[in-house]
Amino acid sequence: MKQNKIKYIASVLTLFTINSNAIDINQQGGNIVLDEIGVGKLQLKIKSPDNQVKSFEVSQNYFELSPETLGYKSLLNGQYKYEVASIVDGGEITTGLRELNDSVLTKEYTDSVEKQKIYYSGTFTIANDILVSDFPENNEKGVANDTDGGTFAQVIANDLVVQGSNCVGLDCTTGESFGSDTIRLKENNLRIHFQDTSSTGAFPSNDWRIIANDSNNGGLNYLGIEDSNTGRMPFRVEAGADANNLYVEADGDVGIKTANPVVDLHIVEGNTPTLRLEQDGSDGFTPQIWDVAGNEVNFFVRDVTNGSKLSFRIEPNTPQDTLYLDSTGNVGIGKSNPDAKVHVLTNDDSGKLLFENTNSTQADRVVFHLKNNGKPQFKLENTGNSKSWIITAGNKLVIENSDGTRVMDLDEDGNLRISGNITTNQVF
Repeated sequence: MKQNKIKYIASVLTLFTINSNAIDINQQGGNIVLDEIGVGKLQLKIKSPDNQVKSFEVSQNYFELSPETLGYKSLLNGQYKYEVASIVDGGEITTGLRELNDSVLTKEYTDSVEKQKIYYSGTFTIANDILVSDFPENNEKGVANDTDGGTFAQVIANDLVVQGSNCVGLDCTTGESFGSDTIRLKENNLRIHFQDTSSTGAFPSNDWRIIANDSNNGGLNYLGIEDSNTGRMPFRVEAGADANNLYVEADGDVGIKTANPVVDLHIVEGNTPTLRLEQDGSDGFTPQIWDVAGNEVNFFVRDVTNGSKLSFRIEPNTPQDTLYLDSTGNVGIGKSNPDAKVHVLTNDDSGKLLFENTNSTQADRVVFHLKNNGKPQFKLENTGNSKSWIITAGNKLVIENSDGTRVMDLDEDGNLRISGNITTNQVF
């Protein structure tokens, strides 16, 4: 009796095995055949391109997938995902082992139960009604599946240490060559989701997601960070971006297209590095675009909206303090710390003011205009001999010397008075 029970238990333990090699997938007419699945009572799950999931119990070493088994007139074009797991009712075996009290068989049974967690998962693709690819995977036991939310997922309640590399995704294989990779994500939709489950008090709970590439046909190739609560993506790097497009040094300097920023924000470009300021009208204000740029010809401000006029320009090697605005509102031209609202300083013959009107129509025009709430004055000073003259305009036009002595005045009626003599026909 004991011998018969041992034979029975041994036969059960050897029946439930899954093929250690990759499943063979081929097409026969309008059906897909999954061959060399394994021996014993197996469960096969198929996820169709329309995300429907169906389960089948398989007791043979192959399974023929027809449109009828999935409820279609013909198999849908697209990617299918599958998983195969063994099924065993260990109740009778457990009872038998207890009766036998055989430690060797008990260990063999325990190992067998562990093997039931081993399963296959993989994908195959149908295009234009033809099987074009199959990527079977001999996964390790306990790896989570994608068909129905993780029926065979393994839950680890303690810390997990992996002394090696880790591949996650439907396209990982047993012969994965990791190179220097420690963690690899491998399938056709790559996402890492940070789901914060905080729900009490004022604890932050926003969810975030790292996304690699769009999932739609014709989408963009990029790496992005998504605010999953809003669906917005505040950060994105497109594939093919230049090296060092954004470089942050340890001291806080930021480089754009440079790995050696020497100031807080350092932009490098082969032709006219430019900063654009664009008001897009989204807040109700009139759209306007300004460019601030520089090259070997000049540094300039460009009014892009209005014909790209260069409203402000500085040529290379412009003298220091060519234009100086101090904290009091004074403007220096060639002068730092100007002593007047406009203070022009020079040490050569260039010290002059030129007001030029290039209108082609000849006409009398006011070119120099002085206004004051009181008598406007114009002072001429010779720093060589400390002599000066002041011209004052009020009810009269008055000229005074450096001593304040009035030497001439001219009233509105044309009457002229002078303090000295009038000399005619005198050669100066």
